Parts: sequence; C-alpha cells; structure tokens
Amino acid sequence: MKFALNKFSHLRKATAVKAIHRHLPTQDKLFKQGRVTMCAVCPRCLITAETNAHVYCCQNSEALKQRTKNWGEFQAQLTKMKTAVLIQQVWAIHLRPLLQLPPSTAILEHILIHTHGDVSFFLRAAIAEQNEIGWDKLLLGMGTTFWQSLQQHIDANNDKPPDRDAADWMNQAVHQLLKFSLRCWKARNVAIHGITYKERQQKALEAVRLKIQQIYEHPPPLAPQFRPITAVSLHQRLRLLLSAAEHWLALIEHQRRVTVHNQKLLMRQHRPIPELMRRMEQEHQRYTRRHSSPSRNSPKRIHSRQVQQDVKAMRMRLYRTVIFPPRPITGNRSASPPRSNEPNNRTHQHPHPRPHPP
Repeated sequence: MKFALNKFSHLRKATAVKAIHRHLPTQDKLFKQGRVTMCAVCPRCLITAETNAHVYCCQNSEALKQRTKNWGEFQAQLTKMKTAVLIQQVWAIHLRPLLQLPPSTAILEHILIHTHGDVSFFLRAAIAEQNEIGWDKLLLGMGTTFWQSLQQHIDANNDKPPDRDAADWMNQAVHQLLKFSLRCWKARNVAIHGITYKERQQKALEAVRLKIQQIYEHPPPLAPQFRPITAVSLHQRLRLLLSAAEHWLALIEHQRRVTVHNQKLLMRQHRPIPELMRRMEQEHQRYTRRHSSPSRNSPKRIHSRQVQQDVKAMRMRLYRTVIFPPRPITGNRSASPPRSNEPNNRTHQHPHPRPHPP
C-alpha cells in the first residue's frame, strides 16, 4: 500500500487516502456536514444517495461507459504485468457486479474444479479471506496476501517466469486498483463540476437554478414570521448570481428546519386528544392493577392501613374544634343607663397608683 501511494503525486495521494478511509466529499458526506442544503441524492443518476460506494456503481449511462473504459484499461495493465489469467478471471467475477458491469463469462465453480494442488489451496484461501475483508475493499487496494502467494506459485511453475517477483507484482496491482478508483472519482467530478473553472461555475449555476425552480413548484411550509417564497417572482430569483442564489437556498433550508422544530415543540406542549385519552387509559390501568393486586390484601398491608386509620382518628380527636355552650345572661341589661355621646374628659386613674420616686 505504501509503495502504491508513493507513486502518486501529492494531490492524488491525498485523494487516494480519502477514498481508502471513505472520506471523499460525496453528496451524502456534504449533506451530513451541512455544506449541501437540499438533499444527498446523486446528481448524476438522481436515484439514491451518493455515498463513497455509490461512486463505483452509479447507474448513469455516462458513468457506466466510463467505468467500462476504465475496466478495459485496468485489464490491459494486469496483462502487461503478466498477471495470472486465473487471478484476472476471479477478480472479474467478483468485481464486475460491484461496478454494475455485465458479468464475466468465466464461472467460478468451473475454475475451482479445474485447479489442483497448491494452486487450488491458495485460490480457495485467497477467495475465503477476501470474502471476509470485502471485495469492495479490493478496489481500494486492500487485498489479501494470498493473491501474492498464488501469483508466486504460478510464476514458479511457469516455463518462462517473468523478470519481476511476486512482491513487485502485488505492489503494482495495488497501484492499478487505486488508479482505477481514482479514475472513477475523476469522471464523477468532471460530469458534475466540469473541467475548467468557467465550466464549474456554469454547472453550479445551472444546478442552483434547477433547485430554485423545484422550490417554486413545491414550496415548503414555512412559519408565519418568515417571508413567503412567492413574494419575489421566479424570474427575478433566476437572475441572481451564484453566490446570492446559494445563500437564498441556505436561508430557505434554515427556515424550513426552524419551522419543523417549532412544530415539534408545539406538539409537545399541546398534545392531541387521542394521545391524552391514551395516557389517561394507561394511568387508569396502572391504578386498577395497583389496587386490585393480590399483594394489597396481604396481612402486612392490612395492618399498615389499620394503623393509618387509627392515627387519623386520634388526630381528629386531639385537634377537633371544641364549641363551648353560651354563657347565661344574668340581670336585665336593658335597665342599665344609656351611654351618652358626650366626650369623656375625665382622666383614667389606676385604682392602686404606683408612687413615683422622689
């Protein structure tokens, strides 16, 4: 792997490392990072999300043609490296379906039947271990070392062995596999962004205008505090520059997310009637189970309830309000002289005045 990466330039080496670690800036990756506002659908086939694996199996007609051409160049390089026909056939059987290319004419069962001895052992071991690693990983140069052992055994039994050894063949094969993957990624970038800067800007503007037309055809529901989309005509929106159009798309996406978030909060605060009825029924069922369970009538529970009732009765007796009977009235209160309304100017004197100190 190190030998294969060092043969690339710095830029292609960085792209190869991103491909190996599944960090290529695909549409799905950019959408998760928030750098693409609309969706993660592949811009070439418009069928499914564009992941790192989708780059090698896109159903777009131009992408299929390009992969077919790249596969032919890859097979030519393997033949030039004097790769065993057996290895080429096995790789074609397993890799072509992953690339959505027509299946190979070779049949794996026939190949396994017609191999004997050490060749059969190394071939079966290589296929079994590559199944565990993953055949999609082979496109990124991550293959089992049994391929090298198989190539070495075939070279040793060849009447005219090649000048290179099996280790050099493995390094070159990994380099060609990575080269094939980078060609697929480059074809994708050319189809989406173009080659020159002018083409990239033009393609980006066309894509943005297409998204604006889709928004006007199917406007998303926005909260009342946001400006309606149709406040500005479609003709004026399509005349925006690329940066302004991208900014408007990002703004609409932000407003849509805010609207969805506010609706969720509102639904949490005001629950619908069916949900409230369901929760009330669940509470009633829990209450019924709790009060009708056999453990409620256990001796311990009965004694606890009796104690509580006794304590409650004792508190009622201790803290109840005592109502005293009214005092009997003695004498005729109406015979007392009536009070005069004149002000009383007499000063009040204590019956036993306290002498002041001298």
